[in-house]
Amino acid sequence: MKKVVKIIIILLIALGVAGGVYYTMTAPITVPLSHITAKDVNLSFVEQGTAVAENVVHVYPAAQGQVSRVLVQEGQNVSEGDVLCEVDSGPLILRLDELASVSKGYEAQYANLDSEQERVRAELMTSRSSMEAEIAALDAQARDSSLSVQRQNASVNEQLRLQDLLIEQSASNVERAREDLEKAYLLYQAGTITQNEYEAAQRLVENGEAALEAVTMERSVVASGRGVNPTAYYNSAKAVIAAQIEGIDQSLQADYTGAMKEYYNSLIEGNKISVKQIERQISECVVTAPISGVITTLHVRSMNYASQAAPVAEITVPSNVIEVYVSTQDVDSVKPGDTVELTLKRREGDAVFSGEVLDIGNMAEIRLSSLGVEERKVKVRVEPDLSQLEGASFGMGYSVDARFFVYRSEDKLAVPKTALFSDGGRDMLWIVRDGAVVAIEVAKGMELRTETVIEAGLVDGDYVVTDANNADLREGVKVSGEQ
Repeated sequence: MKKVVKIIIILLIALGVAGGVYYTMTAPITVPLSHITAKDVNLSFVEQGTAVAENVVHVYPAAQGQVSRVLVQEGQNVSEGDVLCEVDSGPLILRLDELASVSKGYEAQYANLDSEQERVRAELMTSRSSMEAEIAALDAQARDSSLSVQRQNASVNEQLRLQDLLIEQSASNVERAREDLEKAYLLYQAGTITQNEYEAAQRLVENGEAALEAVTMERSVVASGRGVNPTAYYNSAKAVIAAQIEGIDQSLQADYTGAMKEYYNSLIEGNKISVKQIERQISECVVTAPISGVITTLHVRSMNYASQAAPVAEITVPSNVIEVYVSTQDVDSVKPGDTVELTLKRREGDAVFSGEVLDIGNMAEIRLSSLGVEERKVKVRVEPDLSQLEGASFGMGYSVDARFFVYRSEDKLAVPKTALFSDGGRDMLWIVRDGAVVAIEVAKGMELRTETVIEAGLVDGDYVVTDANNADLREGVKVSGEQ
């Protein structure tokens, strides 16, 4: 009996072991599963962008001097033509008044030239007539053959009178010649007359001075009582008077009125140019904004003297552009016209809006990452759609996260990269059919960050084993899933 019981116990144990082995062989294994459904997929990367200015203009004053007024302040919006500050124009206004006074003097002298010419010609003609009358008188006396001793003695007084007349005329000639020489010098310096004409005017002065000296000495001789033969004296006096007449004729020919008109006209026109220059400088004392924008720096606030070498202000023109520096590894996937997702970090919640790639730079620059590592990046300009911000403030210098999409598609099936395995060069997946795993061949598409798009071989709704490296997996093995 005991032997039977022992046998039964052994059979029961064997049966239990066999059942355990069978259960172990046929029980489903637990594996991670992923329920695959169609969804929108994308591959993207994020870089930081900054809203930049369209243009920055440093405003330099055209005039220099003491700053009399400043009419703007930093941060103020200005329009083109708005007055920024004013430079003291007082010294320029005084100079303008001086030029106006000088111009009036030139115009008066110009207007007086014709009347002055007529006066001088009238005086010369009167002197010439007087000299001709003296010659006629001398000729009459020379024809008087009955010159008595009394007449000869009386002729001394006559000689003195004539010498005085000659001296007066000679002095007048010298004075006039010197005036003409001054005019000639001005005209020569101005280039209106030639050097020969100027030298001719010098000779007239020299000849006149010599004639004045000669008649002065002759009077001394006459006044001494030594006297000369009346006939010889009359002949000599006639020669001197003839020389005086010749000098008068030369003065009549040496007419500088036309040239002086040109000279004064050039001075008047030159003054007009100077006046226009001063007026322009006065207008430049008002410093205006050359463009519309925001005054980001106002240097003139800290200085009381404006100089053409230093700007008085800096005006920044805001732009609807964000600059983003993209790594050379990613920039080839960015194209003009691409949509960019922009995120503005805010305490009350991030504002997300879109932008469009305007253009891409053609050279890389060395930029420092947030960790201080040098990276080569290319500048990409993005135009944001600010209408999507819904009142959130955004301006120059603001930073945003710019997400660029390398790949975007709708209604795609994607599996974790760990679910794929290769079998003889084929891309395979373990999927669940009726509680057991089945290996299927699939066609891979775009590889995303953690997933791979499946273009063919997979059905929407399939369950996929996400760990293809599980050694227990084989065709037909029962599985239970963990999602």
